[in-house]
Amino acid sequence: MLRRFCGLMCVTWMACFLIPSVLFAQTDAKMADALYFEGKFVQAEKAYRQLVAKHADKQKYLLRLAEIALLQNKLKTVKQLCDQAKPVKQADIKKRNRIHAEMYYRLNQFDQASAYFAKLGRHAKAKKLASFKRQKLTPYSIDQQQPETTTIKFERTDPLPVVAIRVNGGKKIFAIIDTGGSELIISPEIAKSAKATTFGSEQSMFAGGKKMAVVQGRIDSLTMGELTVKHVPVHILPTRRFAAAAGGMKIDAVIGTVLLKQFRFTIDYPGQSLILTRPSAKRKTANDQIDIPFYLGSDHLVLTWGSVNKSKSMLFFVDTGLAGQAFTCPKSTLDQAGIKPAGPKFQGMGGGGKIDIQLFTVDSLKLGSAEKNKLTGLFGPFPESLEKSMGFRIGGLISHAFFRDYSVTFDFQAMKMMLSRKKR
Repeated sequence: MLRRFCGLMCVTWMACFLIPSVLFAQTDAKMADALYFEGKFVQAEKAYRQLVAKHADKQKYLLRLAEIALLQNKLKTVKQLCDQAKPVKQADIKKRNRIHAEMYYRLNQFDQASAYFAKLGRHAKAKKLASFKRQKLTPYSIDQQQPETTTIKFERTDPLPVVAIRVNGGKKIFAIIDTGGSELIISPEIAKSAKATTFGSEQSMFAGGKKMAVVQGRIDSLTMGELTVKHVPVHILPTRRFAAAAGGMKIDAVIGTVLLKQFRFTIDYPGQSLILTRPSAKRKTANDQIDIPFYLGSDHLVLTWGSVNKSKSMLFFVDTGLAGQAFTCPKSTLDQAGIKPAGPKFQGMGGGGKIDIQLFTVDSLKLGSAEKNKLTGLFGPFPESLEKSMGFRIGGLISHAFFRDYSVTFDFQAMKMMLSRKKR
């Protein structure tokens, strides 16, 4: 009887010990997830590492750590974490495939990236990337004899900067600079005249949550200033409808972040020029320089901390392509900042077509120690799904009018933006 009683006591004691342990584990995971959702990636990384150390079922935590390393652009760490993870659940396997696809894509290892994009069902992009190995092409190739830096003067600066480029050695065409874009976009007309190679189309999301089919392609060369870049992946999309964003100029291309981040690049608004510098070149520092660390989400989402009015800090997407304007955001951010759109709605043009827009006034907009006051914002262009679809909250999109007085350098090795003021 006594033995039976002791046995019951032992089982009861173990149950009392295990139940709180499970609860603590659940609480720790929720806290880590909450930090990640808020964009507090450094704190979240520490929390997930503790979970990995404590629990046998660590696959999802290893994959989350890989996602954080991807945001930090620490690609060796991403690979190490993905190699450690042995996911069994289909959702986790898909997540690892997505991480692998993005990692190899950023490394310009297109053959490996292609295999993972195919697993994700992105067959047109997979075919495009695979073509580089078949044709023995090195993506974004630049001959060493070419200059280390080139400066390309703006054809115009407002509402958006426009530069002249050449595709496949053809005639001069005009391109908008837009860090909110990914690969180089060229118009169907230029794709046809340049005999760009195409691989099918995929649906992409643009301003206002609009979707449109984007043709995946490849061109032989792109000339920007004194530099010619060979074997360039492209998207093909109607661009001439963006004339209003370029002051009426005929636009045949959009230069996005995936192309630009092959360099350390500067959008020098006061100096009215785009400066492309090879990453290996020596860095220069300005006396008034403001350093702002950033993360890289997906293939081109430059994300950094900012605030609007008296709201708490939140992640902003640095998208310089909001023509002539400073800011757009979801309704939740307007509510936090105490802002109400005013006046009638009107229509604007985004990458996916026409969108309804309403104006609002921003009293204060900040990135790090950089601040501007009394700016115009637009309600409507911010895609509703962008706010939370990546697993963390993006509170807004900061753009052209905020940066207009700065020379802005993006360094994807140091993972920071450098803002400096120059007299016009």
